[in-house]
Amino acid sequence: MPKYKYNNINNTFIENNEMDKNSIYITPFNYYVPFVYNLYSSKNNSIIEPIYEPSFDFYLLCYSKELEEFIKIEYKNLNKYNNIVEIIGIFNDDKWYPIKKMENYKNDIFKSFEYLEYNENEIEKAKKIIEKIENENDYWYVPNIVKLFCNPKFIDKFIKFINFLPSSIKKEISNECLFLNNFNDNKENDNFFDNYYPIISNNLIFILYQVFRNKYSEIIKNDGIIYLNDIESPLDILDKIREKRKEYFEKNKNEILNFKDKFNFQENTNDNKKDGNNMFLLQENRIPEIVDNLNQITIKEEKIEMKLSESEKFDISDISLMELKYPLCNTINEIIKYYNNCTKITNILYFYIIAASKSNNIERQIIAGNYYQKLSSISKELKNKDYSFFSMDINDFYNGFNTLCGKLGKIG
Repeated sequence: MPKYKYNNINNTFIENNEMDKNSIYITPFNYYVPFVYNLYSSKNNSIIEPIYEPSFDFYLLCYSKELEEFIKIEYKNLNKYNNIVEIIGIFNDDKWYPIKKMENYKNDIFKSFEYLEYNENEIEKAKKIIEKIENENDYWYVPNIVKLFCNPKFIDKFIKFINFLPSSIKKEISNECLFLNNFNDNKENDNFFDNYYPIISNNLIFILYQVFRNKYSEIIKNDGIIYLNDIESPLDILDKIREKRKEYFEKNKNEILNFKDKFNFQENTNDNKKDGNNMFLLQENRIPEIVDNLNQITIKEEKIEMKLSESEKFDISDISLMELKYPLCNTINEIIKYYNNCTKITNILYFYIIAASKSNNIERQIIAGNYYQKLSSISKELKNKDYSFFSMDINDFYNGFNTLCGKLGKIG
């Protein structure tokens, strides 16, 4: 299968079969864009399993209550640990995300934080602000970390936490990091940290709050997706796939037409032929007819009517409504199967509804209504055009359901 690598400089796709995980590729049937999604639940603040390109490293920065240490865990090994607090997910220094939604559920005190100057007059003010932080924050754990560990007693653990942060975050708190490292290198003679750690704590929370909120807003604005490279995906990528698909089939068509010449087939000159007819006319629901000449074949127009017995042909009982629940196991195969089931029902539901109506079958009419309502609720959760990894399957269903609604609207 040919692969085409995206050149973002001139907005073209060039054939290149050697895959580079940091690039964008298309084939005649699909595309590859390195990204991660399913980061946040749409209904609550619970932590859910993200779906990401497995060739990328993925770590979680966590606090282990059992070990009383900050640890960096490879995501695939997460189930080996108990009693941990997940703080951020990290793909690289620029691609990271807050594990929990940056949406407050109580009064958000961090909006009122301000950056304080490093002078003695601000120390008491900083202490009072830090004391307002609850031990169990309702959506953001970082202030609790700062409150508990940014002090002379736990400075070693706190610096370990800071060092685990992506460099793009550490860059934003470089001034405070300098104070921390100076104290850690010269604990006995450095009184600055002993006196000013409340201000350092306040300023760290102030800056990190802005950084985390901005990152969360950026992800939500991007439909909950983090693209793992710095190349922006072209808006017409689906059109490009159709273009390459057309080229692919045209090329194969020409290869078939040239097949005879390529392999130099010879006509059979054997005179020892058996008597008999070698041409048959095959028609649906009819016995094959022998013909001596293709000119004998005439096509008869027939009026197609929906008969009572036809209702048995349009059966959707092989797919239950239960199967149309979003899969609990978010594997690629399960998600594709889910949308394929939706498309399968959508494609035959129109005929099923007509058959149920013609036959006056109340039970089947109720079944058809239930499937329609279920498909409608699934469709409402989707956007006009999907650009995710599953875009082909999702868009097929979405367009098919809109077509179904149009047909049903015409017949009332």
